[in-house]
Amino acid sequence: MYTKHFFSNKVLEFNETDNTISERSYNSPTKENYRIGIIIDTVLTLPPLTGVTYRLYHLSLSLINKGQEIIWIICNRNFNQPSEAEILKDIPIKMHILHEEDFYNIKLLAQLVLVEGLDILQFEISQTFFSLGINLRRLSNKPCVLENHDIEYDLQLSLGNNERVNELIFMQALSCKIADAVVCMTQNDKELIMQKFLIEPEKIILAPNGIEKPFKHKVPNKTNKKNKTIVFLGNFFYKPNADSLVYFLNNILTDLKKLFPEINIKAIGMMPNEILTRYDYLQGFTCTGPLNHALLAKELALSDIGMCNVFSGSGMKVKILTYASFGLPIIATSRGAAGYEDIPSLIITDGSKRDIIKKISMLLKEPHKAAQIGKENRSYVQKHLLWNNITNAMKYAYDMAYASFHSKKVYLKSFKPFWLEENRVNKLTCRKHIIVNDK
Repeated sequence: MYTKHFFSNKVLEFNETDNTISERSYNSPTKENYRIGIIIDTVLTLPPLTGVTYRLYHLSLSLINKGQEIIWIICNRNFNQPSEAEILKDIPIKMHILHEEDFYNIKLLAQLVLVEGLDILQFEISQTFFSLGINLRRLSNKPCVLENHDIEYDLQLSLGNNERVNELIFMQALSCKIADAVVCMTQNDKELIMQKFLIEPEKIILAPNGIEKPFKHKVPNKTNKKNKTIVFLGNFFYKPNADSLVYFLNNILTDLKKLFPEINIKAIGMMPNEILTRYDYLQGFTCTGPLNHALLAKELALSDIGMCNVFSGSGMKVKILTYASFGLPIIATSRGAAGYEDIPSLIITDGSKRDIIKKISMLLKEPHKAAQIGKENRSYVQKHLLWNNITNAMKYAYDMAYASFHSKKVYLKSFKPFWLEENRVNKLTCRKHIIVNDK
């Protein structure tokens, strides 16, 4: 169940002797400040273009403000020349941007970890942890934190792709088991990790996505506008986002225009050419492409409703945070609202054509009510979902990983055969390489 501050992560223990409950403590000391290496395979741009890089950027800056040292170790996916990386120079974070062959060279990476004197390794994608983290943790002798932005098998099932489900379950379950702390964004994702991957609940930390403070923009008065704009925000190469937009354009827009001829649909974010070409004929549909913060603020100030009618996907949708911080009323499916269930002013739709039109009509016909709902959305996220608060949850994850690792409560540290536990083999002192029958 959710609490008001739904990313509180205190772990309580029950003492059967005297029937008391106390907060769990660690036998090993933790550190006030850590040197954390965040390891990720991604396209790195400013402004961030995906939910994963949005979190990477803003969470890192917030951790630095709290006294943590952050170093990024990134697989190069978009720089052909070192000079192209100059666009990142204003980010106050040391970065190692490596060619793919070097990034996936575990021995090289282990040397880099030791040279940088890292205390903790943080992985942003379970596939990367599976490929690198399991052995890197052993070679570098460093605790690892794994962030789960998605539950991979659930994402594929929601997209109707059953082919790799068992493979994905195995990969993410083993990754979560070996990592010293597991971070997820929503309560639903936490429950899936516990139930499907059999991970103990005290090892899982809830740390949702957040927003910056102070808000530098004002909520505009939208009650006297003639034209009405519904905005779709996101990376539309991500299939759940593309599907939600296409569904709206194919099934809802025509009937909506009969009720509101002045309605406009605006898509903000990376967009595949095939969608642009397919809907180029639609009057009132525009796509801006990705925008920096100033231009995004300008476009959202001209919008009336934020849409998140996704039917698939997992994790926590950054678009809802953005809509809310700009004071927009938001219409979302239950899947789109995952992680935001505590925001009472969200408008939840069952996703049907009839219900979406009904919810939109209510907001457009009652602009003062829509404006009030937008203000309530903004007030809630400003109070409960600031990065400053979420970094406290991440610090808890770092403490847990560091303490459990150094107290020898280490999960699957060794993959040696279990028969060695029978103690029927003497410990040998010979370290020589023995060759027999070398012909």
